[in-house]
Amino acid sequence: MILRTIDELDKSYRPTEVMNWCFRSPFPSRFLHHALRSHNKEQLNVCRFLFADASRFLQQQRQRKSSDKFYRGMKLSSELLDKFKVHVGQLVCTSGFFPCIKSRANALTLATLPVYRTDLQSVLFKIDCDASTPCIELANKNSSPFMVFDICTAFHIVYVNRDQMTIIKMKTASEMGRKNVSDYIEQHKDETIQSLLDELMKSSMRPKPGTLPPLRPKSRPVSSQKKDSTLTAEEIKAQKCAEKGEVDRALAIYHRIQPVTARVLNTIGQLCADKKEDYNYALQCHTKALKMQEEAGEDIGDTLTNLGNVYHNCHKYDLALSCHTRALALRQANQSPDDAATASNLIGIANAHWAHQEYPAAIDNVQRALALREHIVPPNKISVAATLAMLGNIYQDCGNVALALDLCKKALVMFESTYSPDPSVLAELHYSLGTMHLSTGSFDDAYLSFENVAKIYRQIFPQGHPDRLAAENDVQQVIMLRHKSKKDS
Repeated sequence: MILRTIDELDKSYRPTEVMNWCFRSPFPSRFLHHALRSHNKEQLNVCRFLFADASRFLQQQRQRKSSDKFYRGMKLSSELLDKFKVHVGQLVCTSGFFPCIKSRANALTLATLPVYRTDLQSVLFKIDCDASTPCIELANKNSSPFMVFDICTAFHIVYVNRDQMTIIKMKTASEMGRKNVSDYIEQHKDETIQSLLDELMKSSMRPKPGTLPPLRPKSRPVSSQKKDSTLTAEEIKAQKCAEKGEVDRALAIYHRIQPVTARVLNTIGQLCADKKEDYNYALQCHTKALKMQEEAGEDIGDTLTNLGNVYHNCHKYDLALSCHTRALALRQANQSPDDAATASNLIGIANAHWAHQEYPAAIDNVQRALALREHIVPPNKISVAATLAMLGNIYQDCGNVALALDLCKKALVMFESTYSPDPSVLAELHYSLGTMHLSTGSFDDAYLSFENVAKIYRQIFPQGHPDRLAAENDVQQVIMLRHKSKKDS
C-alpha cells in the first residue's frame, strides 16, 4: 500500500539507494513520472531530494572508457512523432530517466509488441552515448538489465525516419545542454533564479493542475453504471473479456467497433483509467464522447462524471470539481433524479475539496451523499460503508479522531455484514482504524487492528509479498510501542 511505502521511504531512505527508490512502483515511480510530465511545481518540490540525489549518484559513477550504443523500443502517437521530426537538429530532454537497453533485437521486440491503443506507432530509438555522459546499468527482475540517464541529460535529435517502424537517432549532448542553459542565463541577467525556473517550468497550452494533497487512500469517485439492453454483440463480447480480466483483448474489440459511439468511447476510457492507469488516453476518450453527446443533444451527466474521476486521478482537482459540479446540476434539474449518480458526483466534489484541505465543504458533500445512499432501496451496503469510511478519514485529517473512529467502526461492521466482502477493502479499513488508535495511544486496540490486516494479507498474498511483509512489520512496531508504553508507566 502507498501509505506504507511512504512511511518506509521516510524511515529507511538512503541516498545510496536512490535509483532503487526512483524505479519502485507504484510509488514513488509513478508520482515522479507525473511530476515531471505535468510540470507541477508542488509535486516537483516534493520530489526534489530524489532528483538531486539521483543526479549526484550518477555523477559519482565511474566514467566509461568509450562511447556506447543503446536502444529503446516503444509506442508513440503520430502527433509526438511529428514533433520529433520538426525538431531534428535540435535538443530534447526526456522528462525522466529514459531507460534503454543494449540489445537492439530486444528493443525491436518491445517496439512491436501489441498494445491496447491502436493509434500508437512502433518506434525504435537509437542512442549514441559518449563516455562522459552519466548513466548507470540497473538490474531488472523480469528481463535484461537496463541503462538509465540523469533526468538533466540533453539529447541531440540526429534524424527521424518515418516508416512502418519509425527510427529516431539521437546523441547524448550534455555539453550542448549546459551551453544552452548558460546562454539562457546570460540573456536574462536581471532575472532571479526563481523567475528563470518559473519561466522554464511554464507549461504551454495546459490547464493548471490542482494542488497536490497528502498521499493517502481515498474513496475514489465512481460513476454510476447502468445496464444497457442495446449493447451490440461485439460490446457484449468485449464486456465478457473485461470481466475475465482480459483487458487488452477487451480494448482491442472495442477499438474495432464501427461506428464509434460515445458509449464505446466512455467504456474504453474507463477501462484505460481503472485497469491501465492511462489517464491521458482516458481523458481523450471521455472528451471525444462528451463532444459527440453535446452535438447530439444527449445526456452528458455520466461522461462528465467519468471526466471528473480521471481529472481527480491526474491531481487536477479544480477540473474534477468543475466536471462533477456540472454533472450534479444536470442531475438535480432532472424531474426524476438518479440518487446513486447524484451521490457519486457529491463524492467527487467532496474529494476535490478534501484534496484542497477544505474540510467543511468536503464533509458537507459526503454527508449529503451518505443521506442519499442510505435511502436508496434496496440499500447498497458496500456503497454506504465506503461513504462512512471516507467521512471518517476526512474527520481524522481535520483532527476529530473520536468521530473518525466511530464512523470507521460503523463502516467496518457494515462491510463485514455483506456477502463475501472484498478482503483488500477490509484490510484498508483495519489499517485506518489502527492508525487512529495509535494517534490516541490505544496500543492494544491498534495491535488488534494491525493484526487483522496481517491475517488478511496472509490469506491473500504469498509469503514475501511487500504488503504482507509491511503488515507484519506494522504488528511488530505496535508490539514494541505497547511494550515501551507499559514500561514507562
